[in-house]
Amino acid sequence: MSKTGRAALGTFVMRAKEYLAIVRHRDGALTLTTMLFADDVRDTKGIDAADQKSHKPTAKQIDAAVAVIEELSSDWDPGKHKDRYRTRLKRVVDRKRKGETIKVPEDGEPPEVPSDLMEALERTLEELQTGNGKRR
Repeated sequence: MSKTGRAALGTFVMRAKEYLAIVRHRDGALTLTTMLFADDVRDTKGIDAADQKSHKPTAKQIDAAVAVIEELSSDWDPGKHKDRYRTRLKRVVDRKRKGETIKVPEDGEPPEVPSDLMEALERTLEELQTGNGKRR
């Protein structure tokens, strides 16, 4: 594959679902990347925001969004990211093994939906700059 610059396209089944995938040569190894089937891709016709005519952001909104992105940007460190779902599931399994009864947690308060995108961007940027924002 590395000599021809070509890739292999195929399908495989994982967790009772069929996936479309491409196998490529990258950095001395074969990599598999899942892709979407055509019927998984939603057509943008009929979605007002997709054409940007009725929802064109202002320059101030774009600047605020760029500022938030820049504030949240950092170098990629795969070691920083952990599978939190698996960790929580392992804790539940360990508790079950010890004979504990596991109760389903109650739903918490739904997050507040901002009425204005600009307000939400400004609040996020302010929280990040003052150190009160959550960074993952």
